[in-house]
Amino acid sequence: LSDYTGTLIEDIHGLADPNADRIMFWDDTAGSVAFLTASTGLTLSGTSLTTNDSAIVHDNLSGFVANEHINHSSVSITAGNGLSGGGTIAATRTLNLDISGLTNGDITDFGQNDSILFNDAGTMKQMDREDMGILLVTTSSSQTFAASDLNTAQILTGSTGRTFTVPSGLGVDGSMIIVGSRDTAVLTIAGSGVTITSANSLTDVSPGGMALLYRVASTEWMLAGALQ
Repeated sequence: LSDYTGTLIEDIHGLADPNADRIMFWDDTAGSVAFLTASTGLTLSGTSLTTNDSAIVHDNLSGFVANEHINHSSVSITAGNGLSGGGTIAATRTLNLDISGLTNGDITDFGQNDSILFNDAGTMKQMDREDMGILLVTTSSSQTFAASDLNTAQILTGSTGRTFTVPSGLGVDGSMIIVGSRDTAVLTIAGSGVTITSANSLTDVSPGGMALLYRVASTEWMLAGALQ
């Protein structure tokens, strides 16, 4: 112990004054005491050893993955066909639907393997052209049409005559409803606050027949088809 202590004291005396704050440590490789110098990112002042964050290069740290640290101003969101907006990801960006940028088409372009996008109660779905049609609704009762009945086919079933009534304020000009009697009952079309106009003023749909109700004015619907 005395020999070791003596050697240690000699090593300490042999250290030159660094004229700066240093940490004394045992350098096992050299087998002697030495001064430890605070290097990059560390500052030694008095009895405090602190980090110097401004001297630490983030990209040089172990475990750094370059692809996870990208300059947001160099990455952009580009609006494609039918969209507008976008920009770099340095800020929140909005993409808007802009159909004016799409190529105009007509019914001849809408053929086999084509589809449309639609919102099914909050869930976006696609519908193929061959699956399209008018929603079929069957009933054996009289009813007064509501907005949910517009652009549907309302078919009466059974053998008992019933009345389908068109109320005032329903739909807009151009709205339509297909009506029909699938079995043996006579279906009567009536208006409540609106006029039902038809050839020869007929308003009964023949059993087994169909007719079209079409709004032409705020208080007038036209009826045409298999009437009696």
